[in-house]
Amino acid sequence: MTLAKWFAPRDGNAPGAGAPAAAARSPAPGPGTTAPLAPAAAALPRTEPTLPRHRGVLRTELRVTDIVALIDARDDHLLHILHSEQQRRSVVLRHFVNELRKRNYRIDPTTYSVPITTLQQLQEEERSAESAKFLPATPKTQPEAPELRMFIDLMSAAVRYGASDVRLSVQHGGGMDRTLASMRINGQKRSIPVKMSAAQGEKMIGSAYATFISAGSGNVELWSGEQRQEGFMSIPAARDLRLRYNLIPMADGASGAKGPDVSLRLLGWKGRSMRFRSPLEAGFSADQAEDLAAAAESPRGLMLIVGPTGSGKSTLLATLLGQHPDVLAGSINCFTIEDPPEIDVPGVRAVPIKRANKDRGSGKSDDDAFVGAMRDLLRHDPDICVPGEIRDAVSCGLVSQMTYSHKVMCTFHASDFISTLLRLCSKEIAYPPSSLGAAPLAGGLVAVASVLLLPRLCPNCSRPASSDDEIRPGDERALREHYGLALSALRVAGGGCEHCNHDPCGFMGRTSIGEIVTPDREISALIRQEDFHGAYRRYRSFSDGRLDSPVMRGKTLFEHALSKALAGHVSIVDVIKLVDSPAMQAAMDERRPTAHSGAHA
Repeated sequence: MTLAKWFAPRDGNAPGAGAPAAAARSPAPGPGTTAPLAPAAAALPRTEPTLPRHRGVLRTELRVTDIVALIDARDDHLLHILHSEQQRRSVVLRHFVNELRKRNYRIDPTTYSVPITTLQQLQEEERSAESAKFLPATPKTQPEAPELRMFIDLMSAAVRYGASDVRLSVQHGGGMDRTLASMRINGQKRSIPVKMSAAQGEKMIGSAYATFISAGSGNVELWSGEQRQEGFMSIPAARDLRLRYNLIPMADGASGAKGPDVSLRLLGWKGRSMRFRSPLEAGFSADQAEDLAAAAESPRGLMLIVGPTGSGKSTLLATLLGQHPDVLAGSINCFTIEDPPEIDVPGVRAVPIKRANKDRGSGKSDDDAFVGAMRDLLRHDPDICVPGEIRDAVSCGLVSQMTYSHKVMCTFHASDFISTLLRLCSKEIAYPPSSLGAAPLAGGLVAVASVLLLPRLCPNCSRPASSDDEIRPGDERALREHYGLALSALRVAGGGCEHCNHDPCGFMGRTSIGEIVTPDREISALIRQEDFHGAYRRYRSFSDGRLDSPVMRGKTLFEHALSKALAGHVSIVDVIKLVDSPAMQAAMDERRPTAHSGAHA
């Protein structure tokens, strides 16, 4: 049996039109018969498939009947897709393969082959869809309210511009009657012009809560702008957007204005998830990605991912779990404790925490649900525990118990390796230094990954830096004297172009910078002795002292950022803002790497 093509598009204008028309228009089989297959593949020209167009617009949502795929028939049971390099580069066919995977069809990851029964199932699905067109039309639902339509349009715009957060602020009283909207795009806050009164804004947010809040995720059943609310939303009309919803009632003491303030964190949409395929894709160097993978795959011990809010901690955590071979194979038990659950990784089971609203000024802790879930999880045969964040002495004690017989991966609010150790071992949290400095198999510290996100420059419109940019003379002198860098070797953002979708700041997404410390025996011994600065000096001794080197082991967050600035990936203005000092706090590093003398004279 040989296979030539699948179905011809409805308009008949796809490549491969040289095939006999009868094959493209063969009648549908009757009940109980097998779907007809087309002639031999050798008879068809090897042309590159293209996406069909509708009114001149390239369509991105494909149906099986919209594809003409050249199939290499190597046996009687498998359809081999993407069998040539040309077809492997085809966006159309790669998208088609991804669509098959989303629909739970089994595809061989090496040969990109699918069973012939898949073709027959697809034929049946499309015949059913075509027949549905002739069924009596169902009564139309009532049209969307203008406020709900406005919310959907805002979320669609956020998806289009790749925003990470959307904020809606309703202000009434004190002479105010307005609703403000903003988005965080590439780490920069952008105001969105909306003409909406406070009453319209509250109606928009309330309608969205009632319509899109996921069942069981909201902490209150009915929307109210006068109490804290949180939960998840799913918006099919905005490319199946998933977002985290959080509302806090606000009051402006100066003007007397008050009203609900809503923060919406975008978690992913169709074609984009919150995790990367690997740390390399996120922006880490090859040696950092290797250290991160080794730390994540160690059987026991504590791995910490630290950084401020919005630094990409949860994204990196999801990325590491998503590429863990044992998690993917389902050979270990991996659990997360989240409020609300955000990490959507196959093989990882989330324990949702639904907390009641409590008065934070009452002195009562709202972490009781976390602590209870952590205790329950210890009796649930876990291999990898992801208990959210170490918050206080109680959760710290439970994490310390977990590390003796399980692998624990946590996020933590700190800026770097030293501040992480100082805060962990403080009186507030009281993590025992003897436990942190133990061997990994005895529950010790496996890695501390300090991460930050910086806007990525558009390679098309970025330009060389000059003294006219936001660079103070002291900063320019420090770059030249301590790091051997001239401004002419560095770049800053341009004004936007077609390549970056006319971004006003000239950015294209964000990239990660990191400082990955994996303690060796000497570092662990210094931690047990509470000589944290000595442990950090030991880590710094691994640096090769070069900014133009691809190896980041032993280097700081600031040096990783300088290395990316030297490569033209990030703006030197954003790098200087990391330390915000005329001399860029050159004294904080005992050993300063210098650029290659011949490359940046």
